[in-house]
Amino acid sequence: MAKEQTVEDLIRERDFFKARSENLMNRVKQLEYDCAELQRREGELNQRLKELSYQKVIQYRQSNYSHRRNFVKR
Repeated sequence: MAKEQTVEDLIRERDFFKARSENLMNRVKQLEYDCAELQRREGELNQRLKELSYQKVIQYRQSNYSHRRNFVKR
């Protein structure tokens, strides 16, 4: 037969789950903070990547334009 739980057992079990719940809530808060930091960093890296890509496109166009200037159509 199942052993009846005493009031002390119920309080102990409640406190256990309360502490576990608080730990999980703290973990969720930490993960939300980490996620926000990663999103901010991703935005900065995307902006930097756009700038570098744009610079490479400009350099490529300038180098090809200088080669085409010497080309004579027949």
